[in-house]
Formats: sequence, C-alpha cells, structure tokens
Amino acid sequence: MLLIPLQPAAQLRTPEKADSVLQRQSKPVVIFVYTDWCRYCRLMEETTFKDPDLIAFLHRYFYFLKVNAEEKRPIRFMGRMYYYRPTGAGTGIHELAAFLLGNKPAGYPALVFLSPGANLLFRVNTVITPEDLLRLLAAIHKTENQSQPLPGNR
Repeated sequence: MLLIPLQPAAQLRTPEKADSVLQRQSKPVVIFVYTDWCRYCRLMEETTFKDPDLIAFLHRYFYFLKVNAEEKRPIRFMGRMYYYRPTGAGTGIHELAAFLLGNKPAGYPALVFLSPGANLLFRVNTVITPEDLLRLLAAIHKTENQSQPLPGNR
C-alpha cells in the first residue's frame, strides 16, 4: 500500500508512514485497489490518474492510496495488521483488499472512499474517467467539508 500525494513527481511513502499520516490528519481517503494482471487497472493508471485537474483536486482534499490486492507483504492500516491469504495454487488475496472490498468476490479496478474517520462512504468496481471521478470527489468533498470552497467556486 502506498500513500501518494499525487503531485507530478509523486513522493511515495511506506505503508507504515501512510498509517501514521492517516491517523493524524483529517482528510477523506480514496483507495485504488488493483492487481498487476488487470488491464483495466492499468488503463485507469495510464489515463484517469494522470489527469492534472484530478491530481490537483486529489492532492488538495484527499489522501490517495494504492493497494495491490495480491500484495504478499503484511500491511498495517488504521492500527491493524493485514496479511496475504492464499486461496489456491499460486493465487490469493490480501486481507486488506478483501476488507476494503467488503469481503465479497473481488472485481478490479475498485475505488474505495473512506471518511476522515476511516468509515466506508462507498465503493465503485469499474473503470471511471477522470471527469466522472472528479465530479464524484467534488460531491464527497462538499458533503464532508462544507467550509472549504471547491475550485472555481471562490
């Protein structure tokens, strides 16, 4: 899991640092759950997450995390340890990904939206365009924090 501030030259942080930042700071969280073999996940990384307007909005109002659903290393998230769980010969799912996906059969790519207190707002299991994601994030921002103006609405 990586906490990515999503600047043009993104600075990556370790899962442990991401965990401590999330517990100290009060911003909603967007988590991109992906696998290495998912072509639609790669499509979102190459298009949606390279949009400059989306990157600027995410950086300003949210924390953005990437979680590989098949990561084999233990991950600490919100004070709890999660582990890789084999599900068959050469396959498995990370407990954190399973938790984020509601312990239901996985569909990738997935976006999970958490409140600043790490409560589930909702999840989306599909490719989403930069424009649609920006509209969705703007709605979350407006709901979660009425006091900060949206870009262009000052």
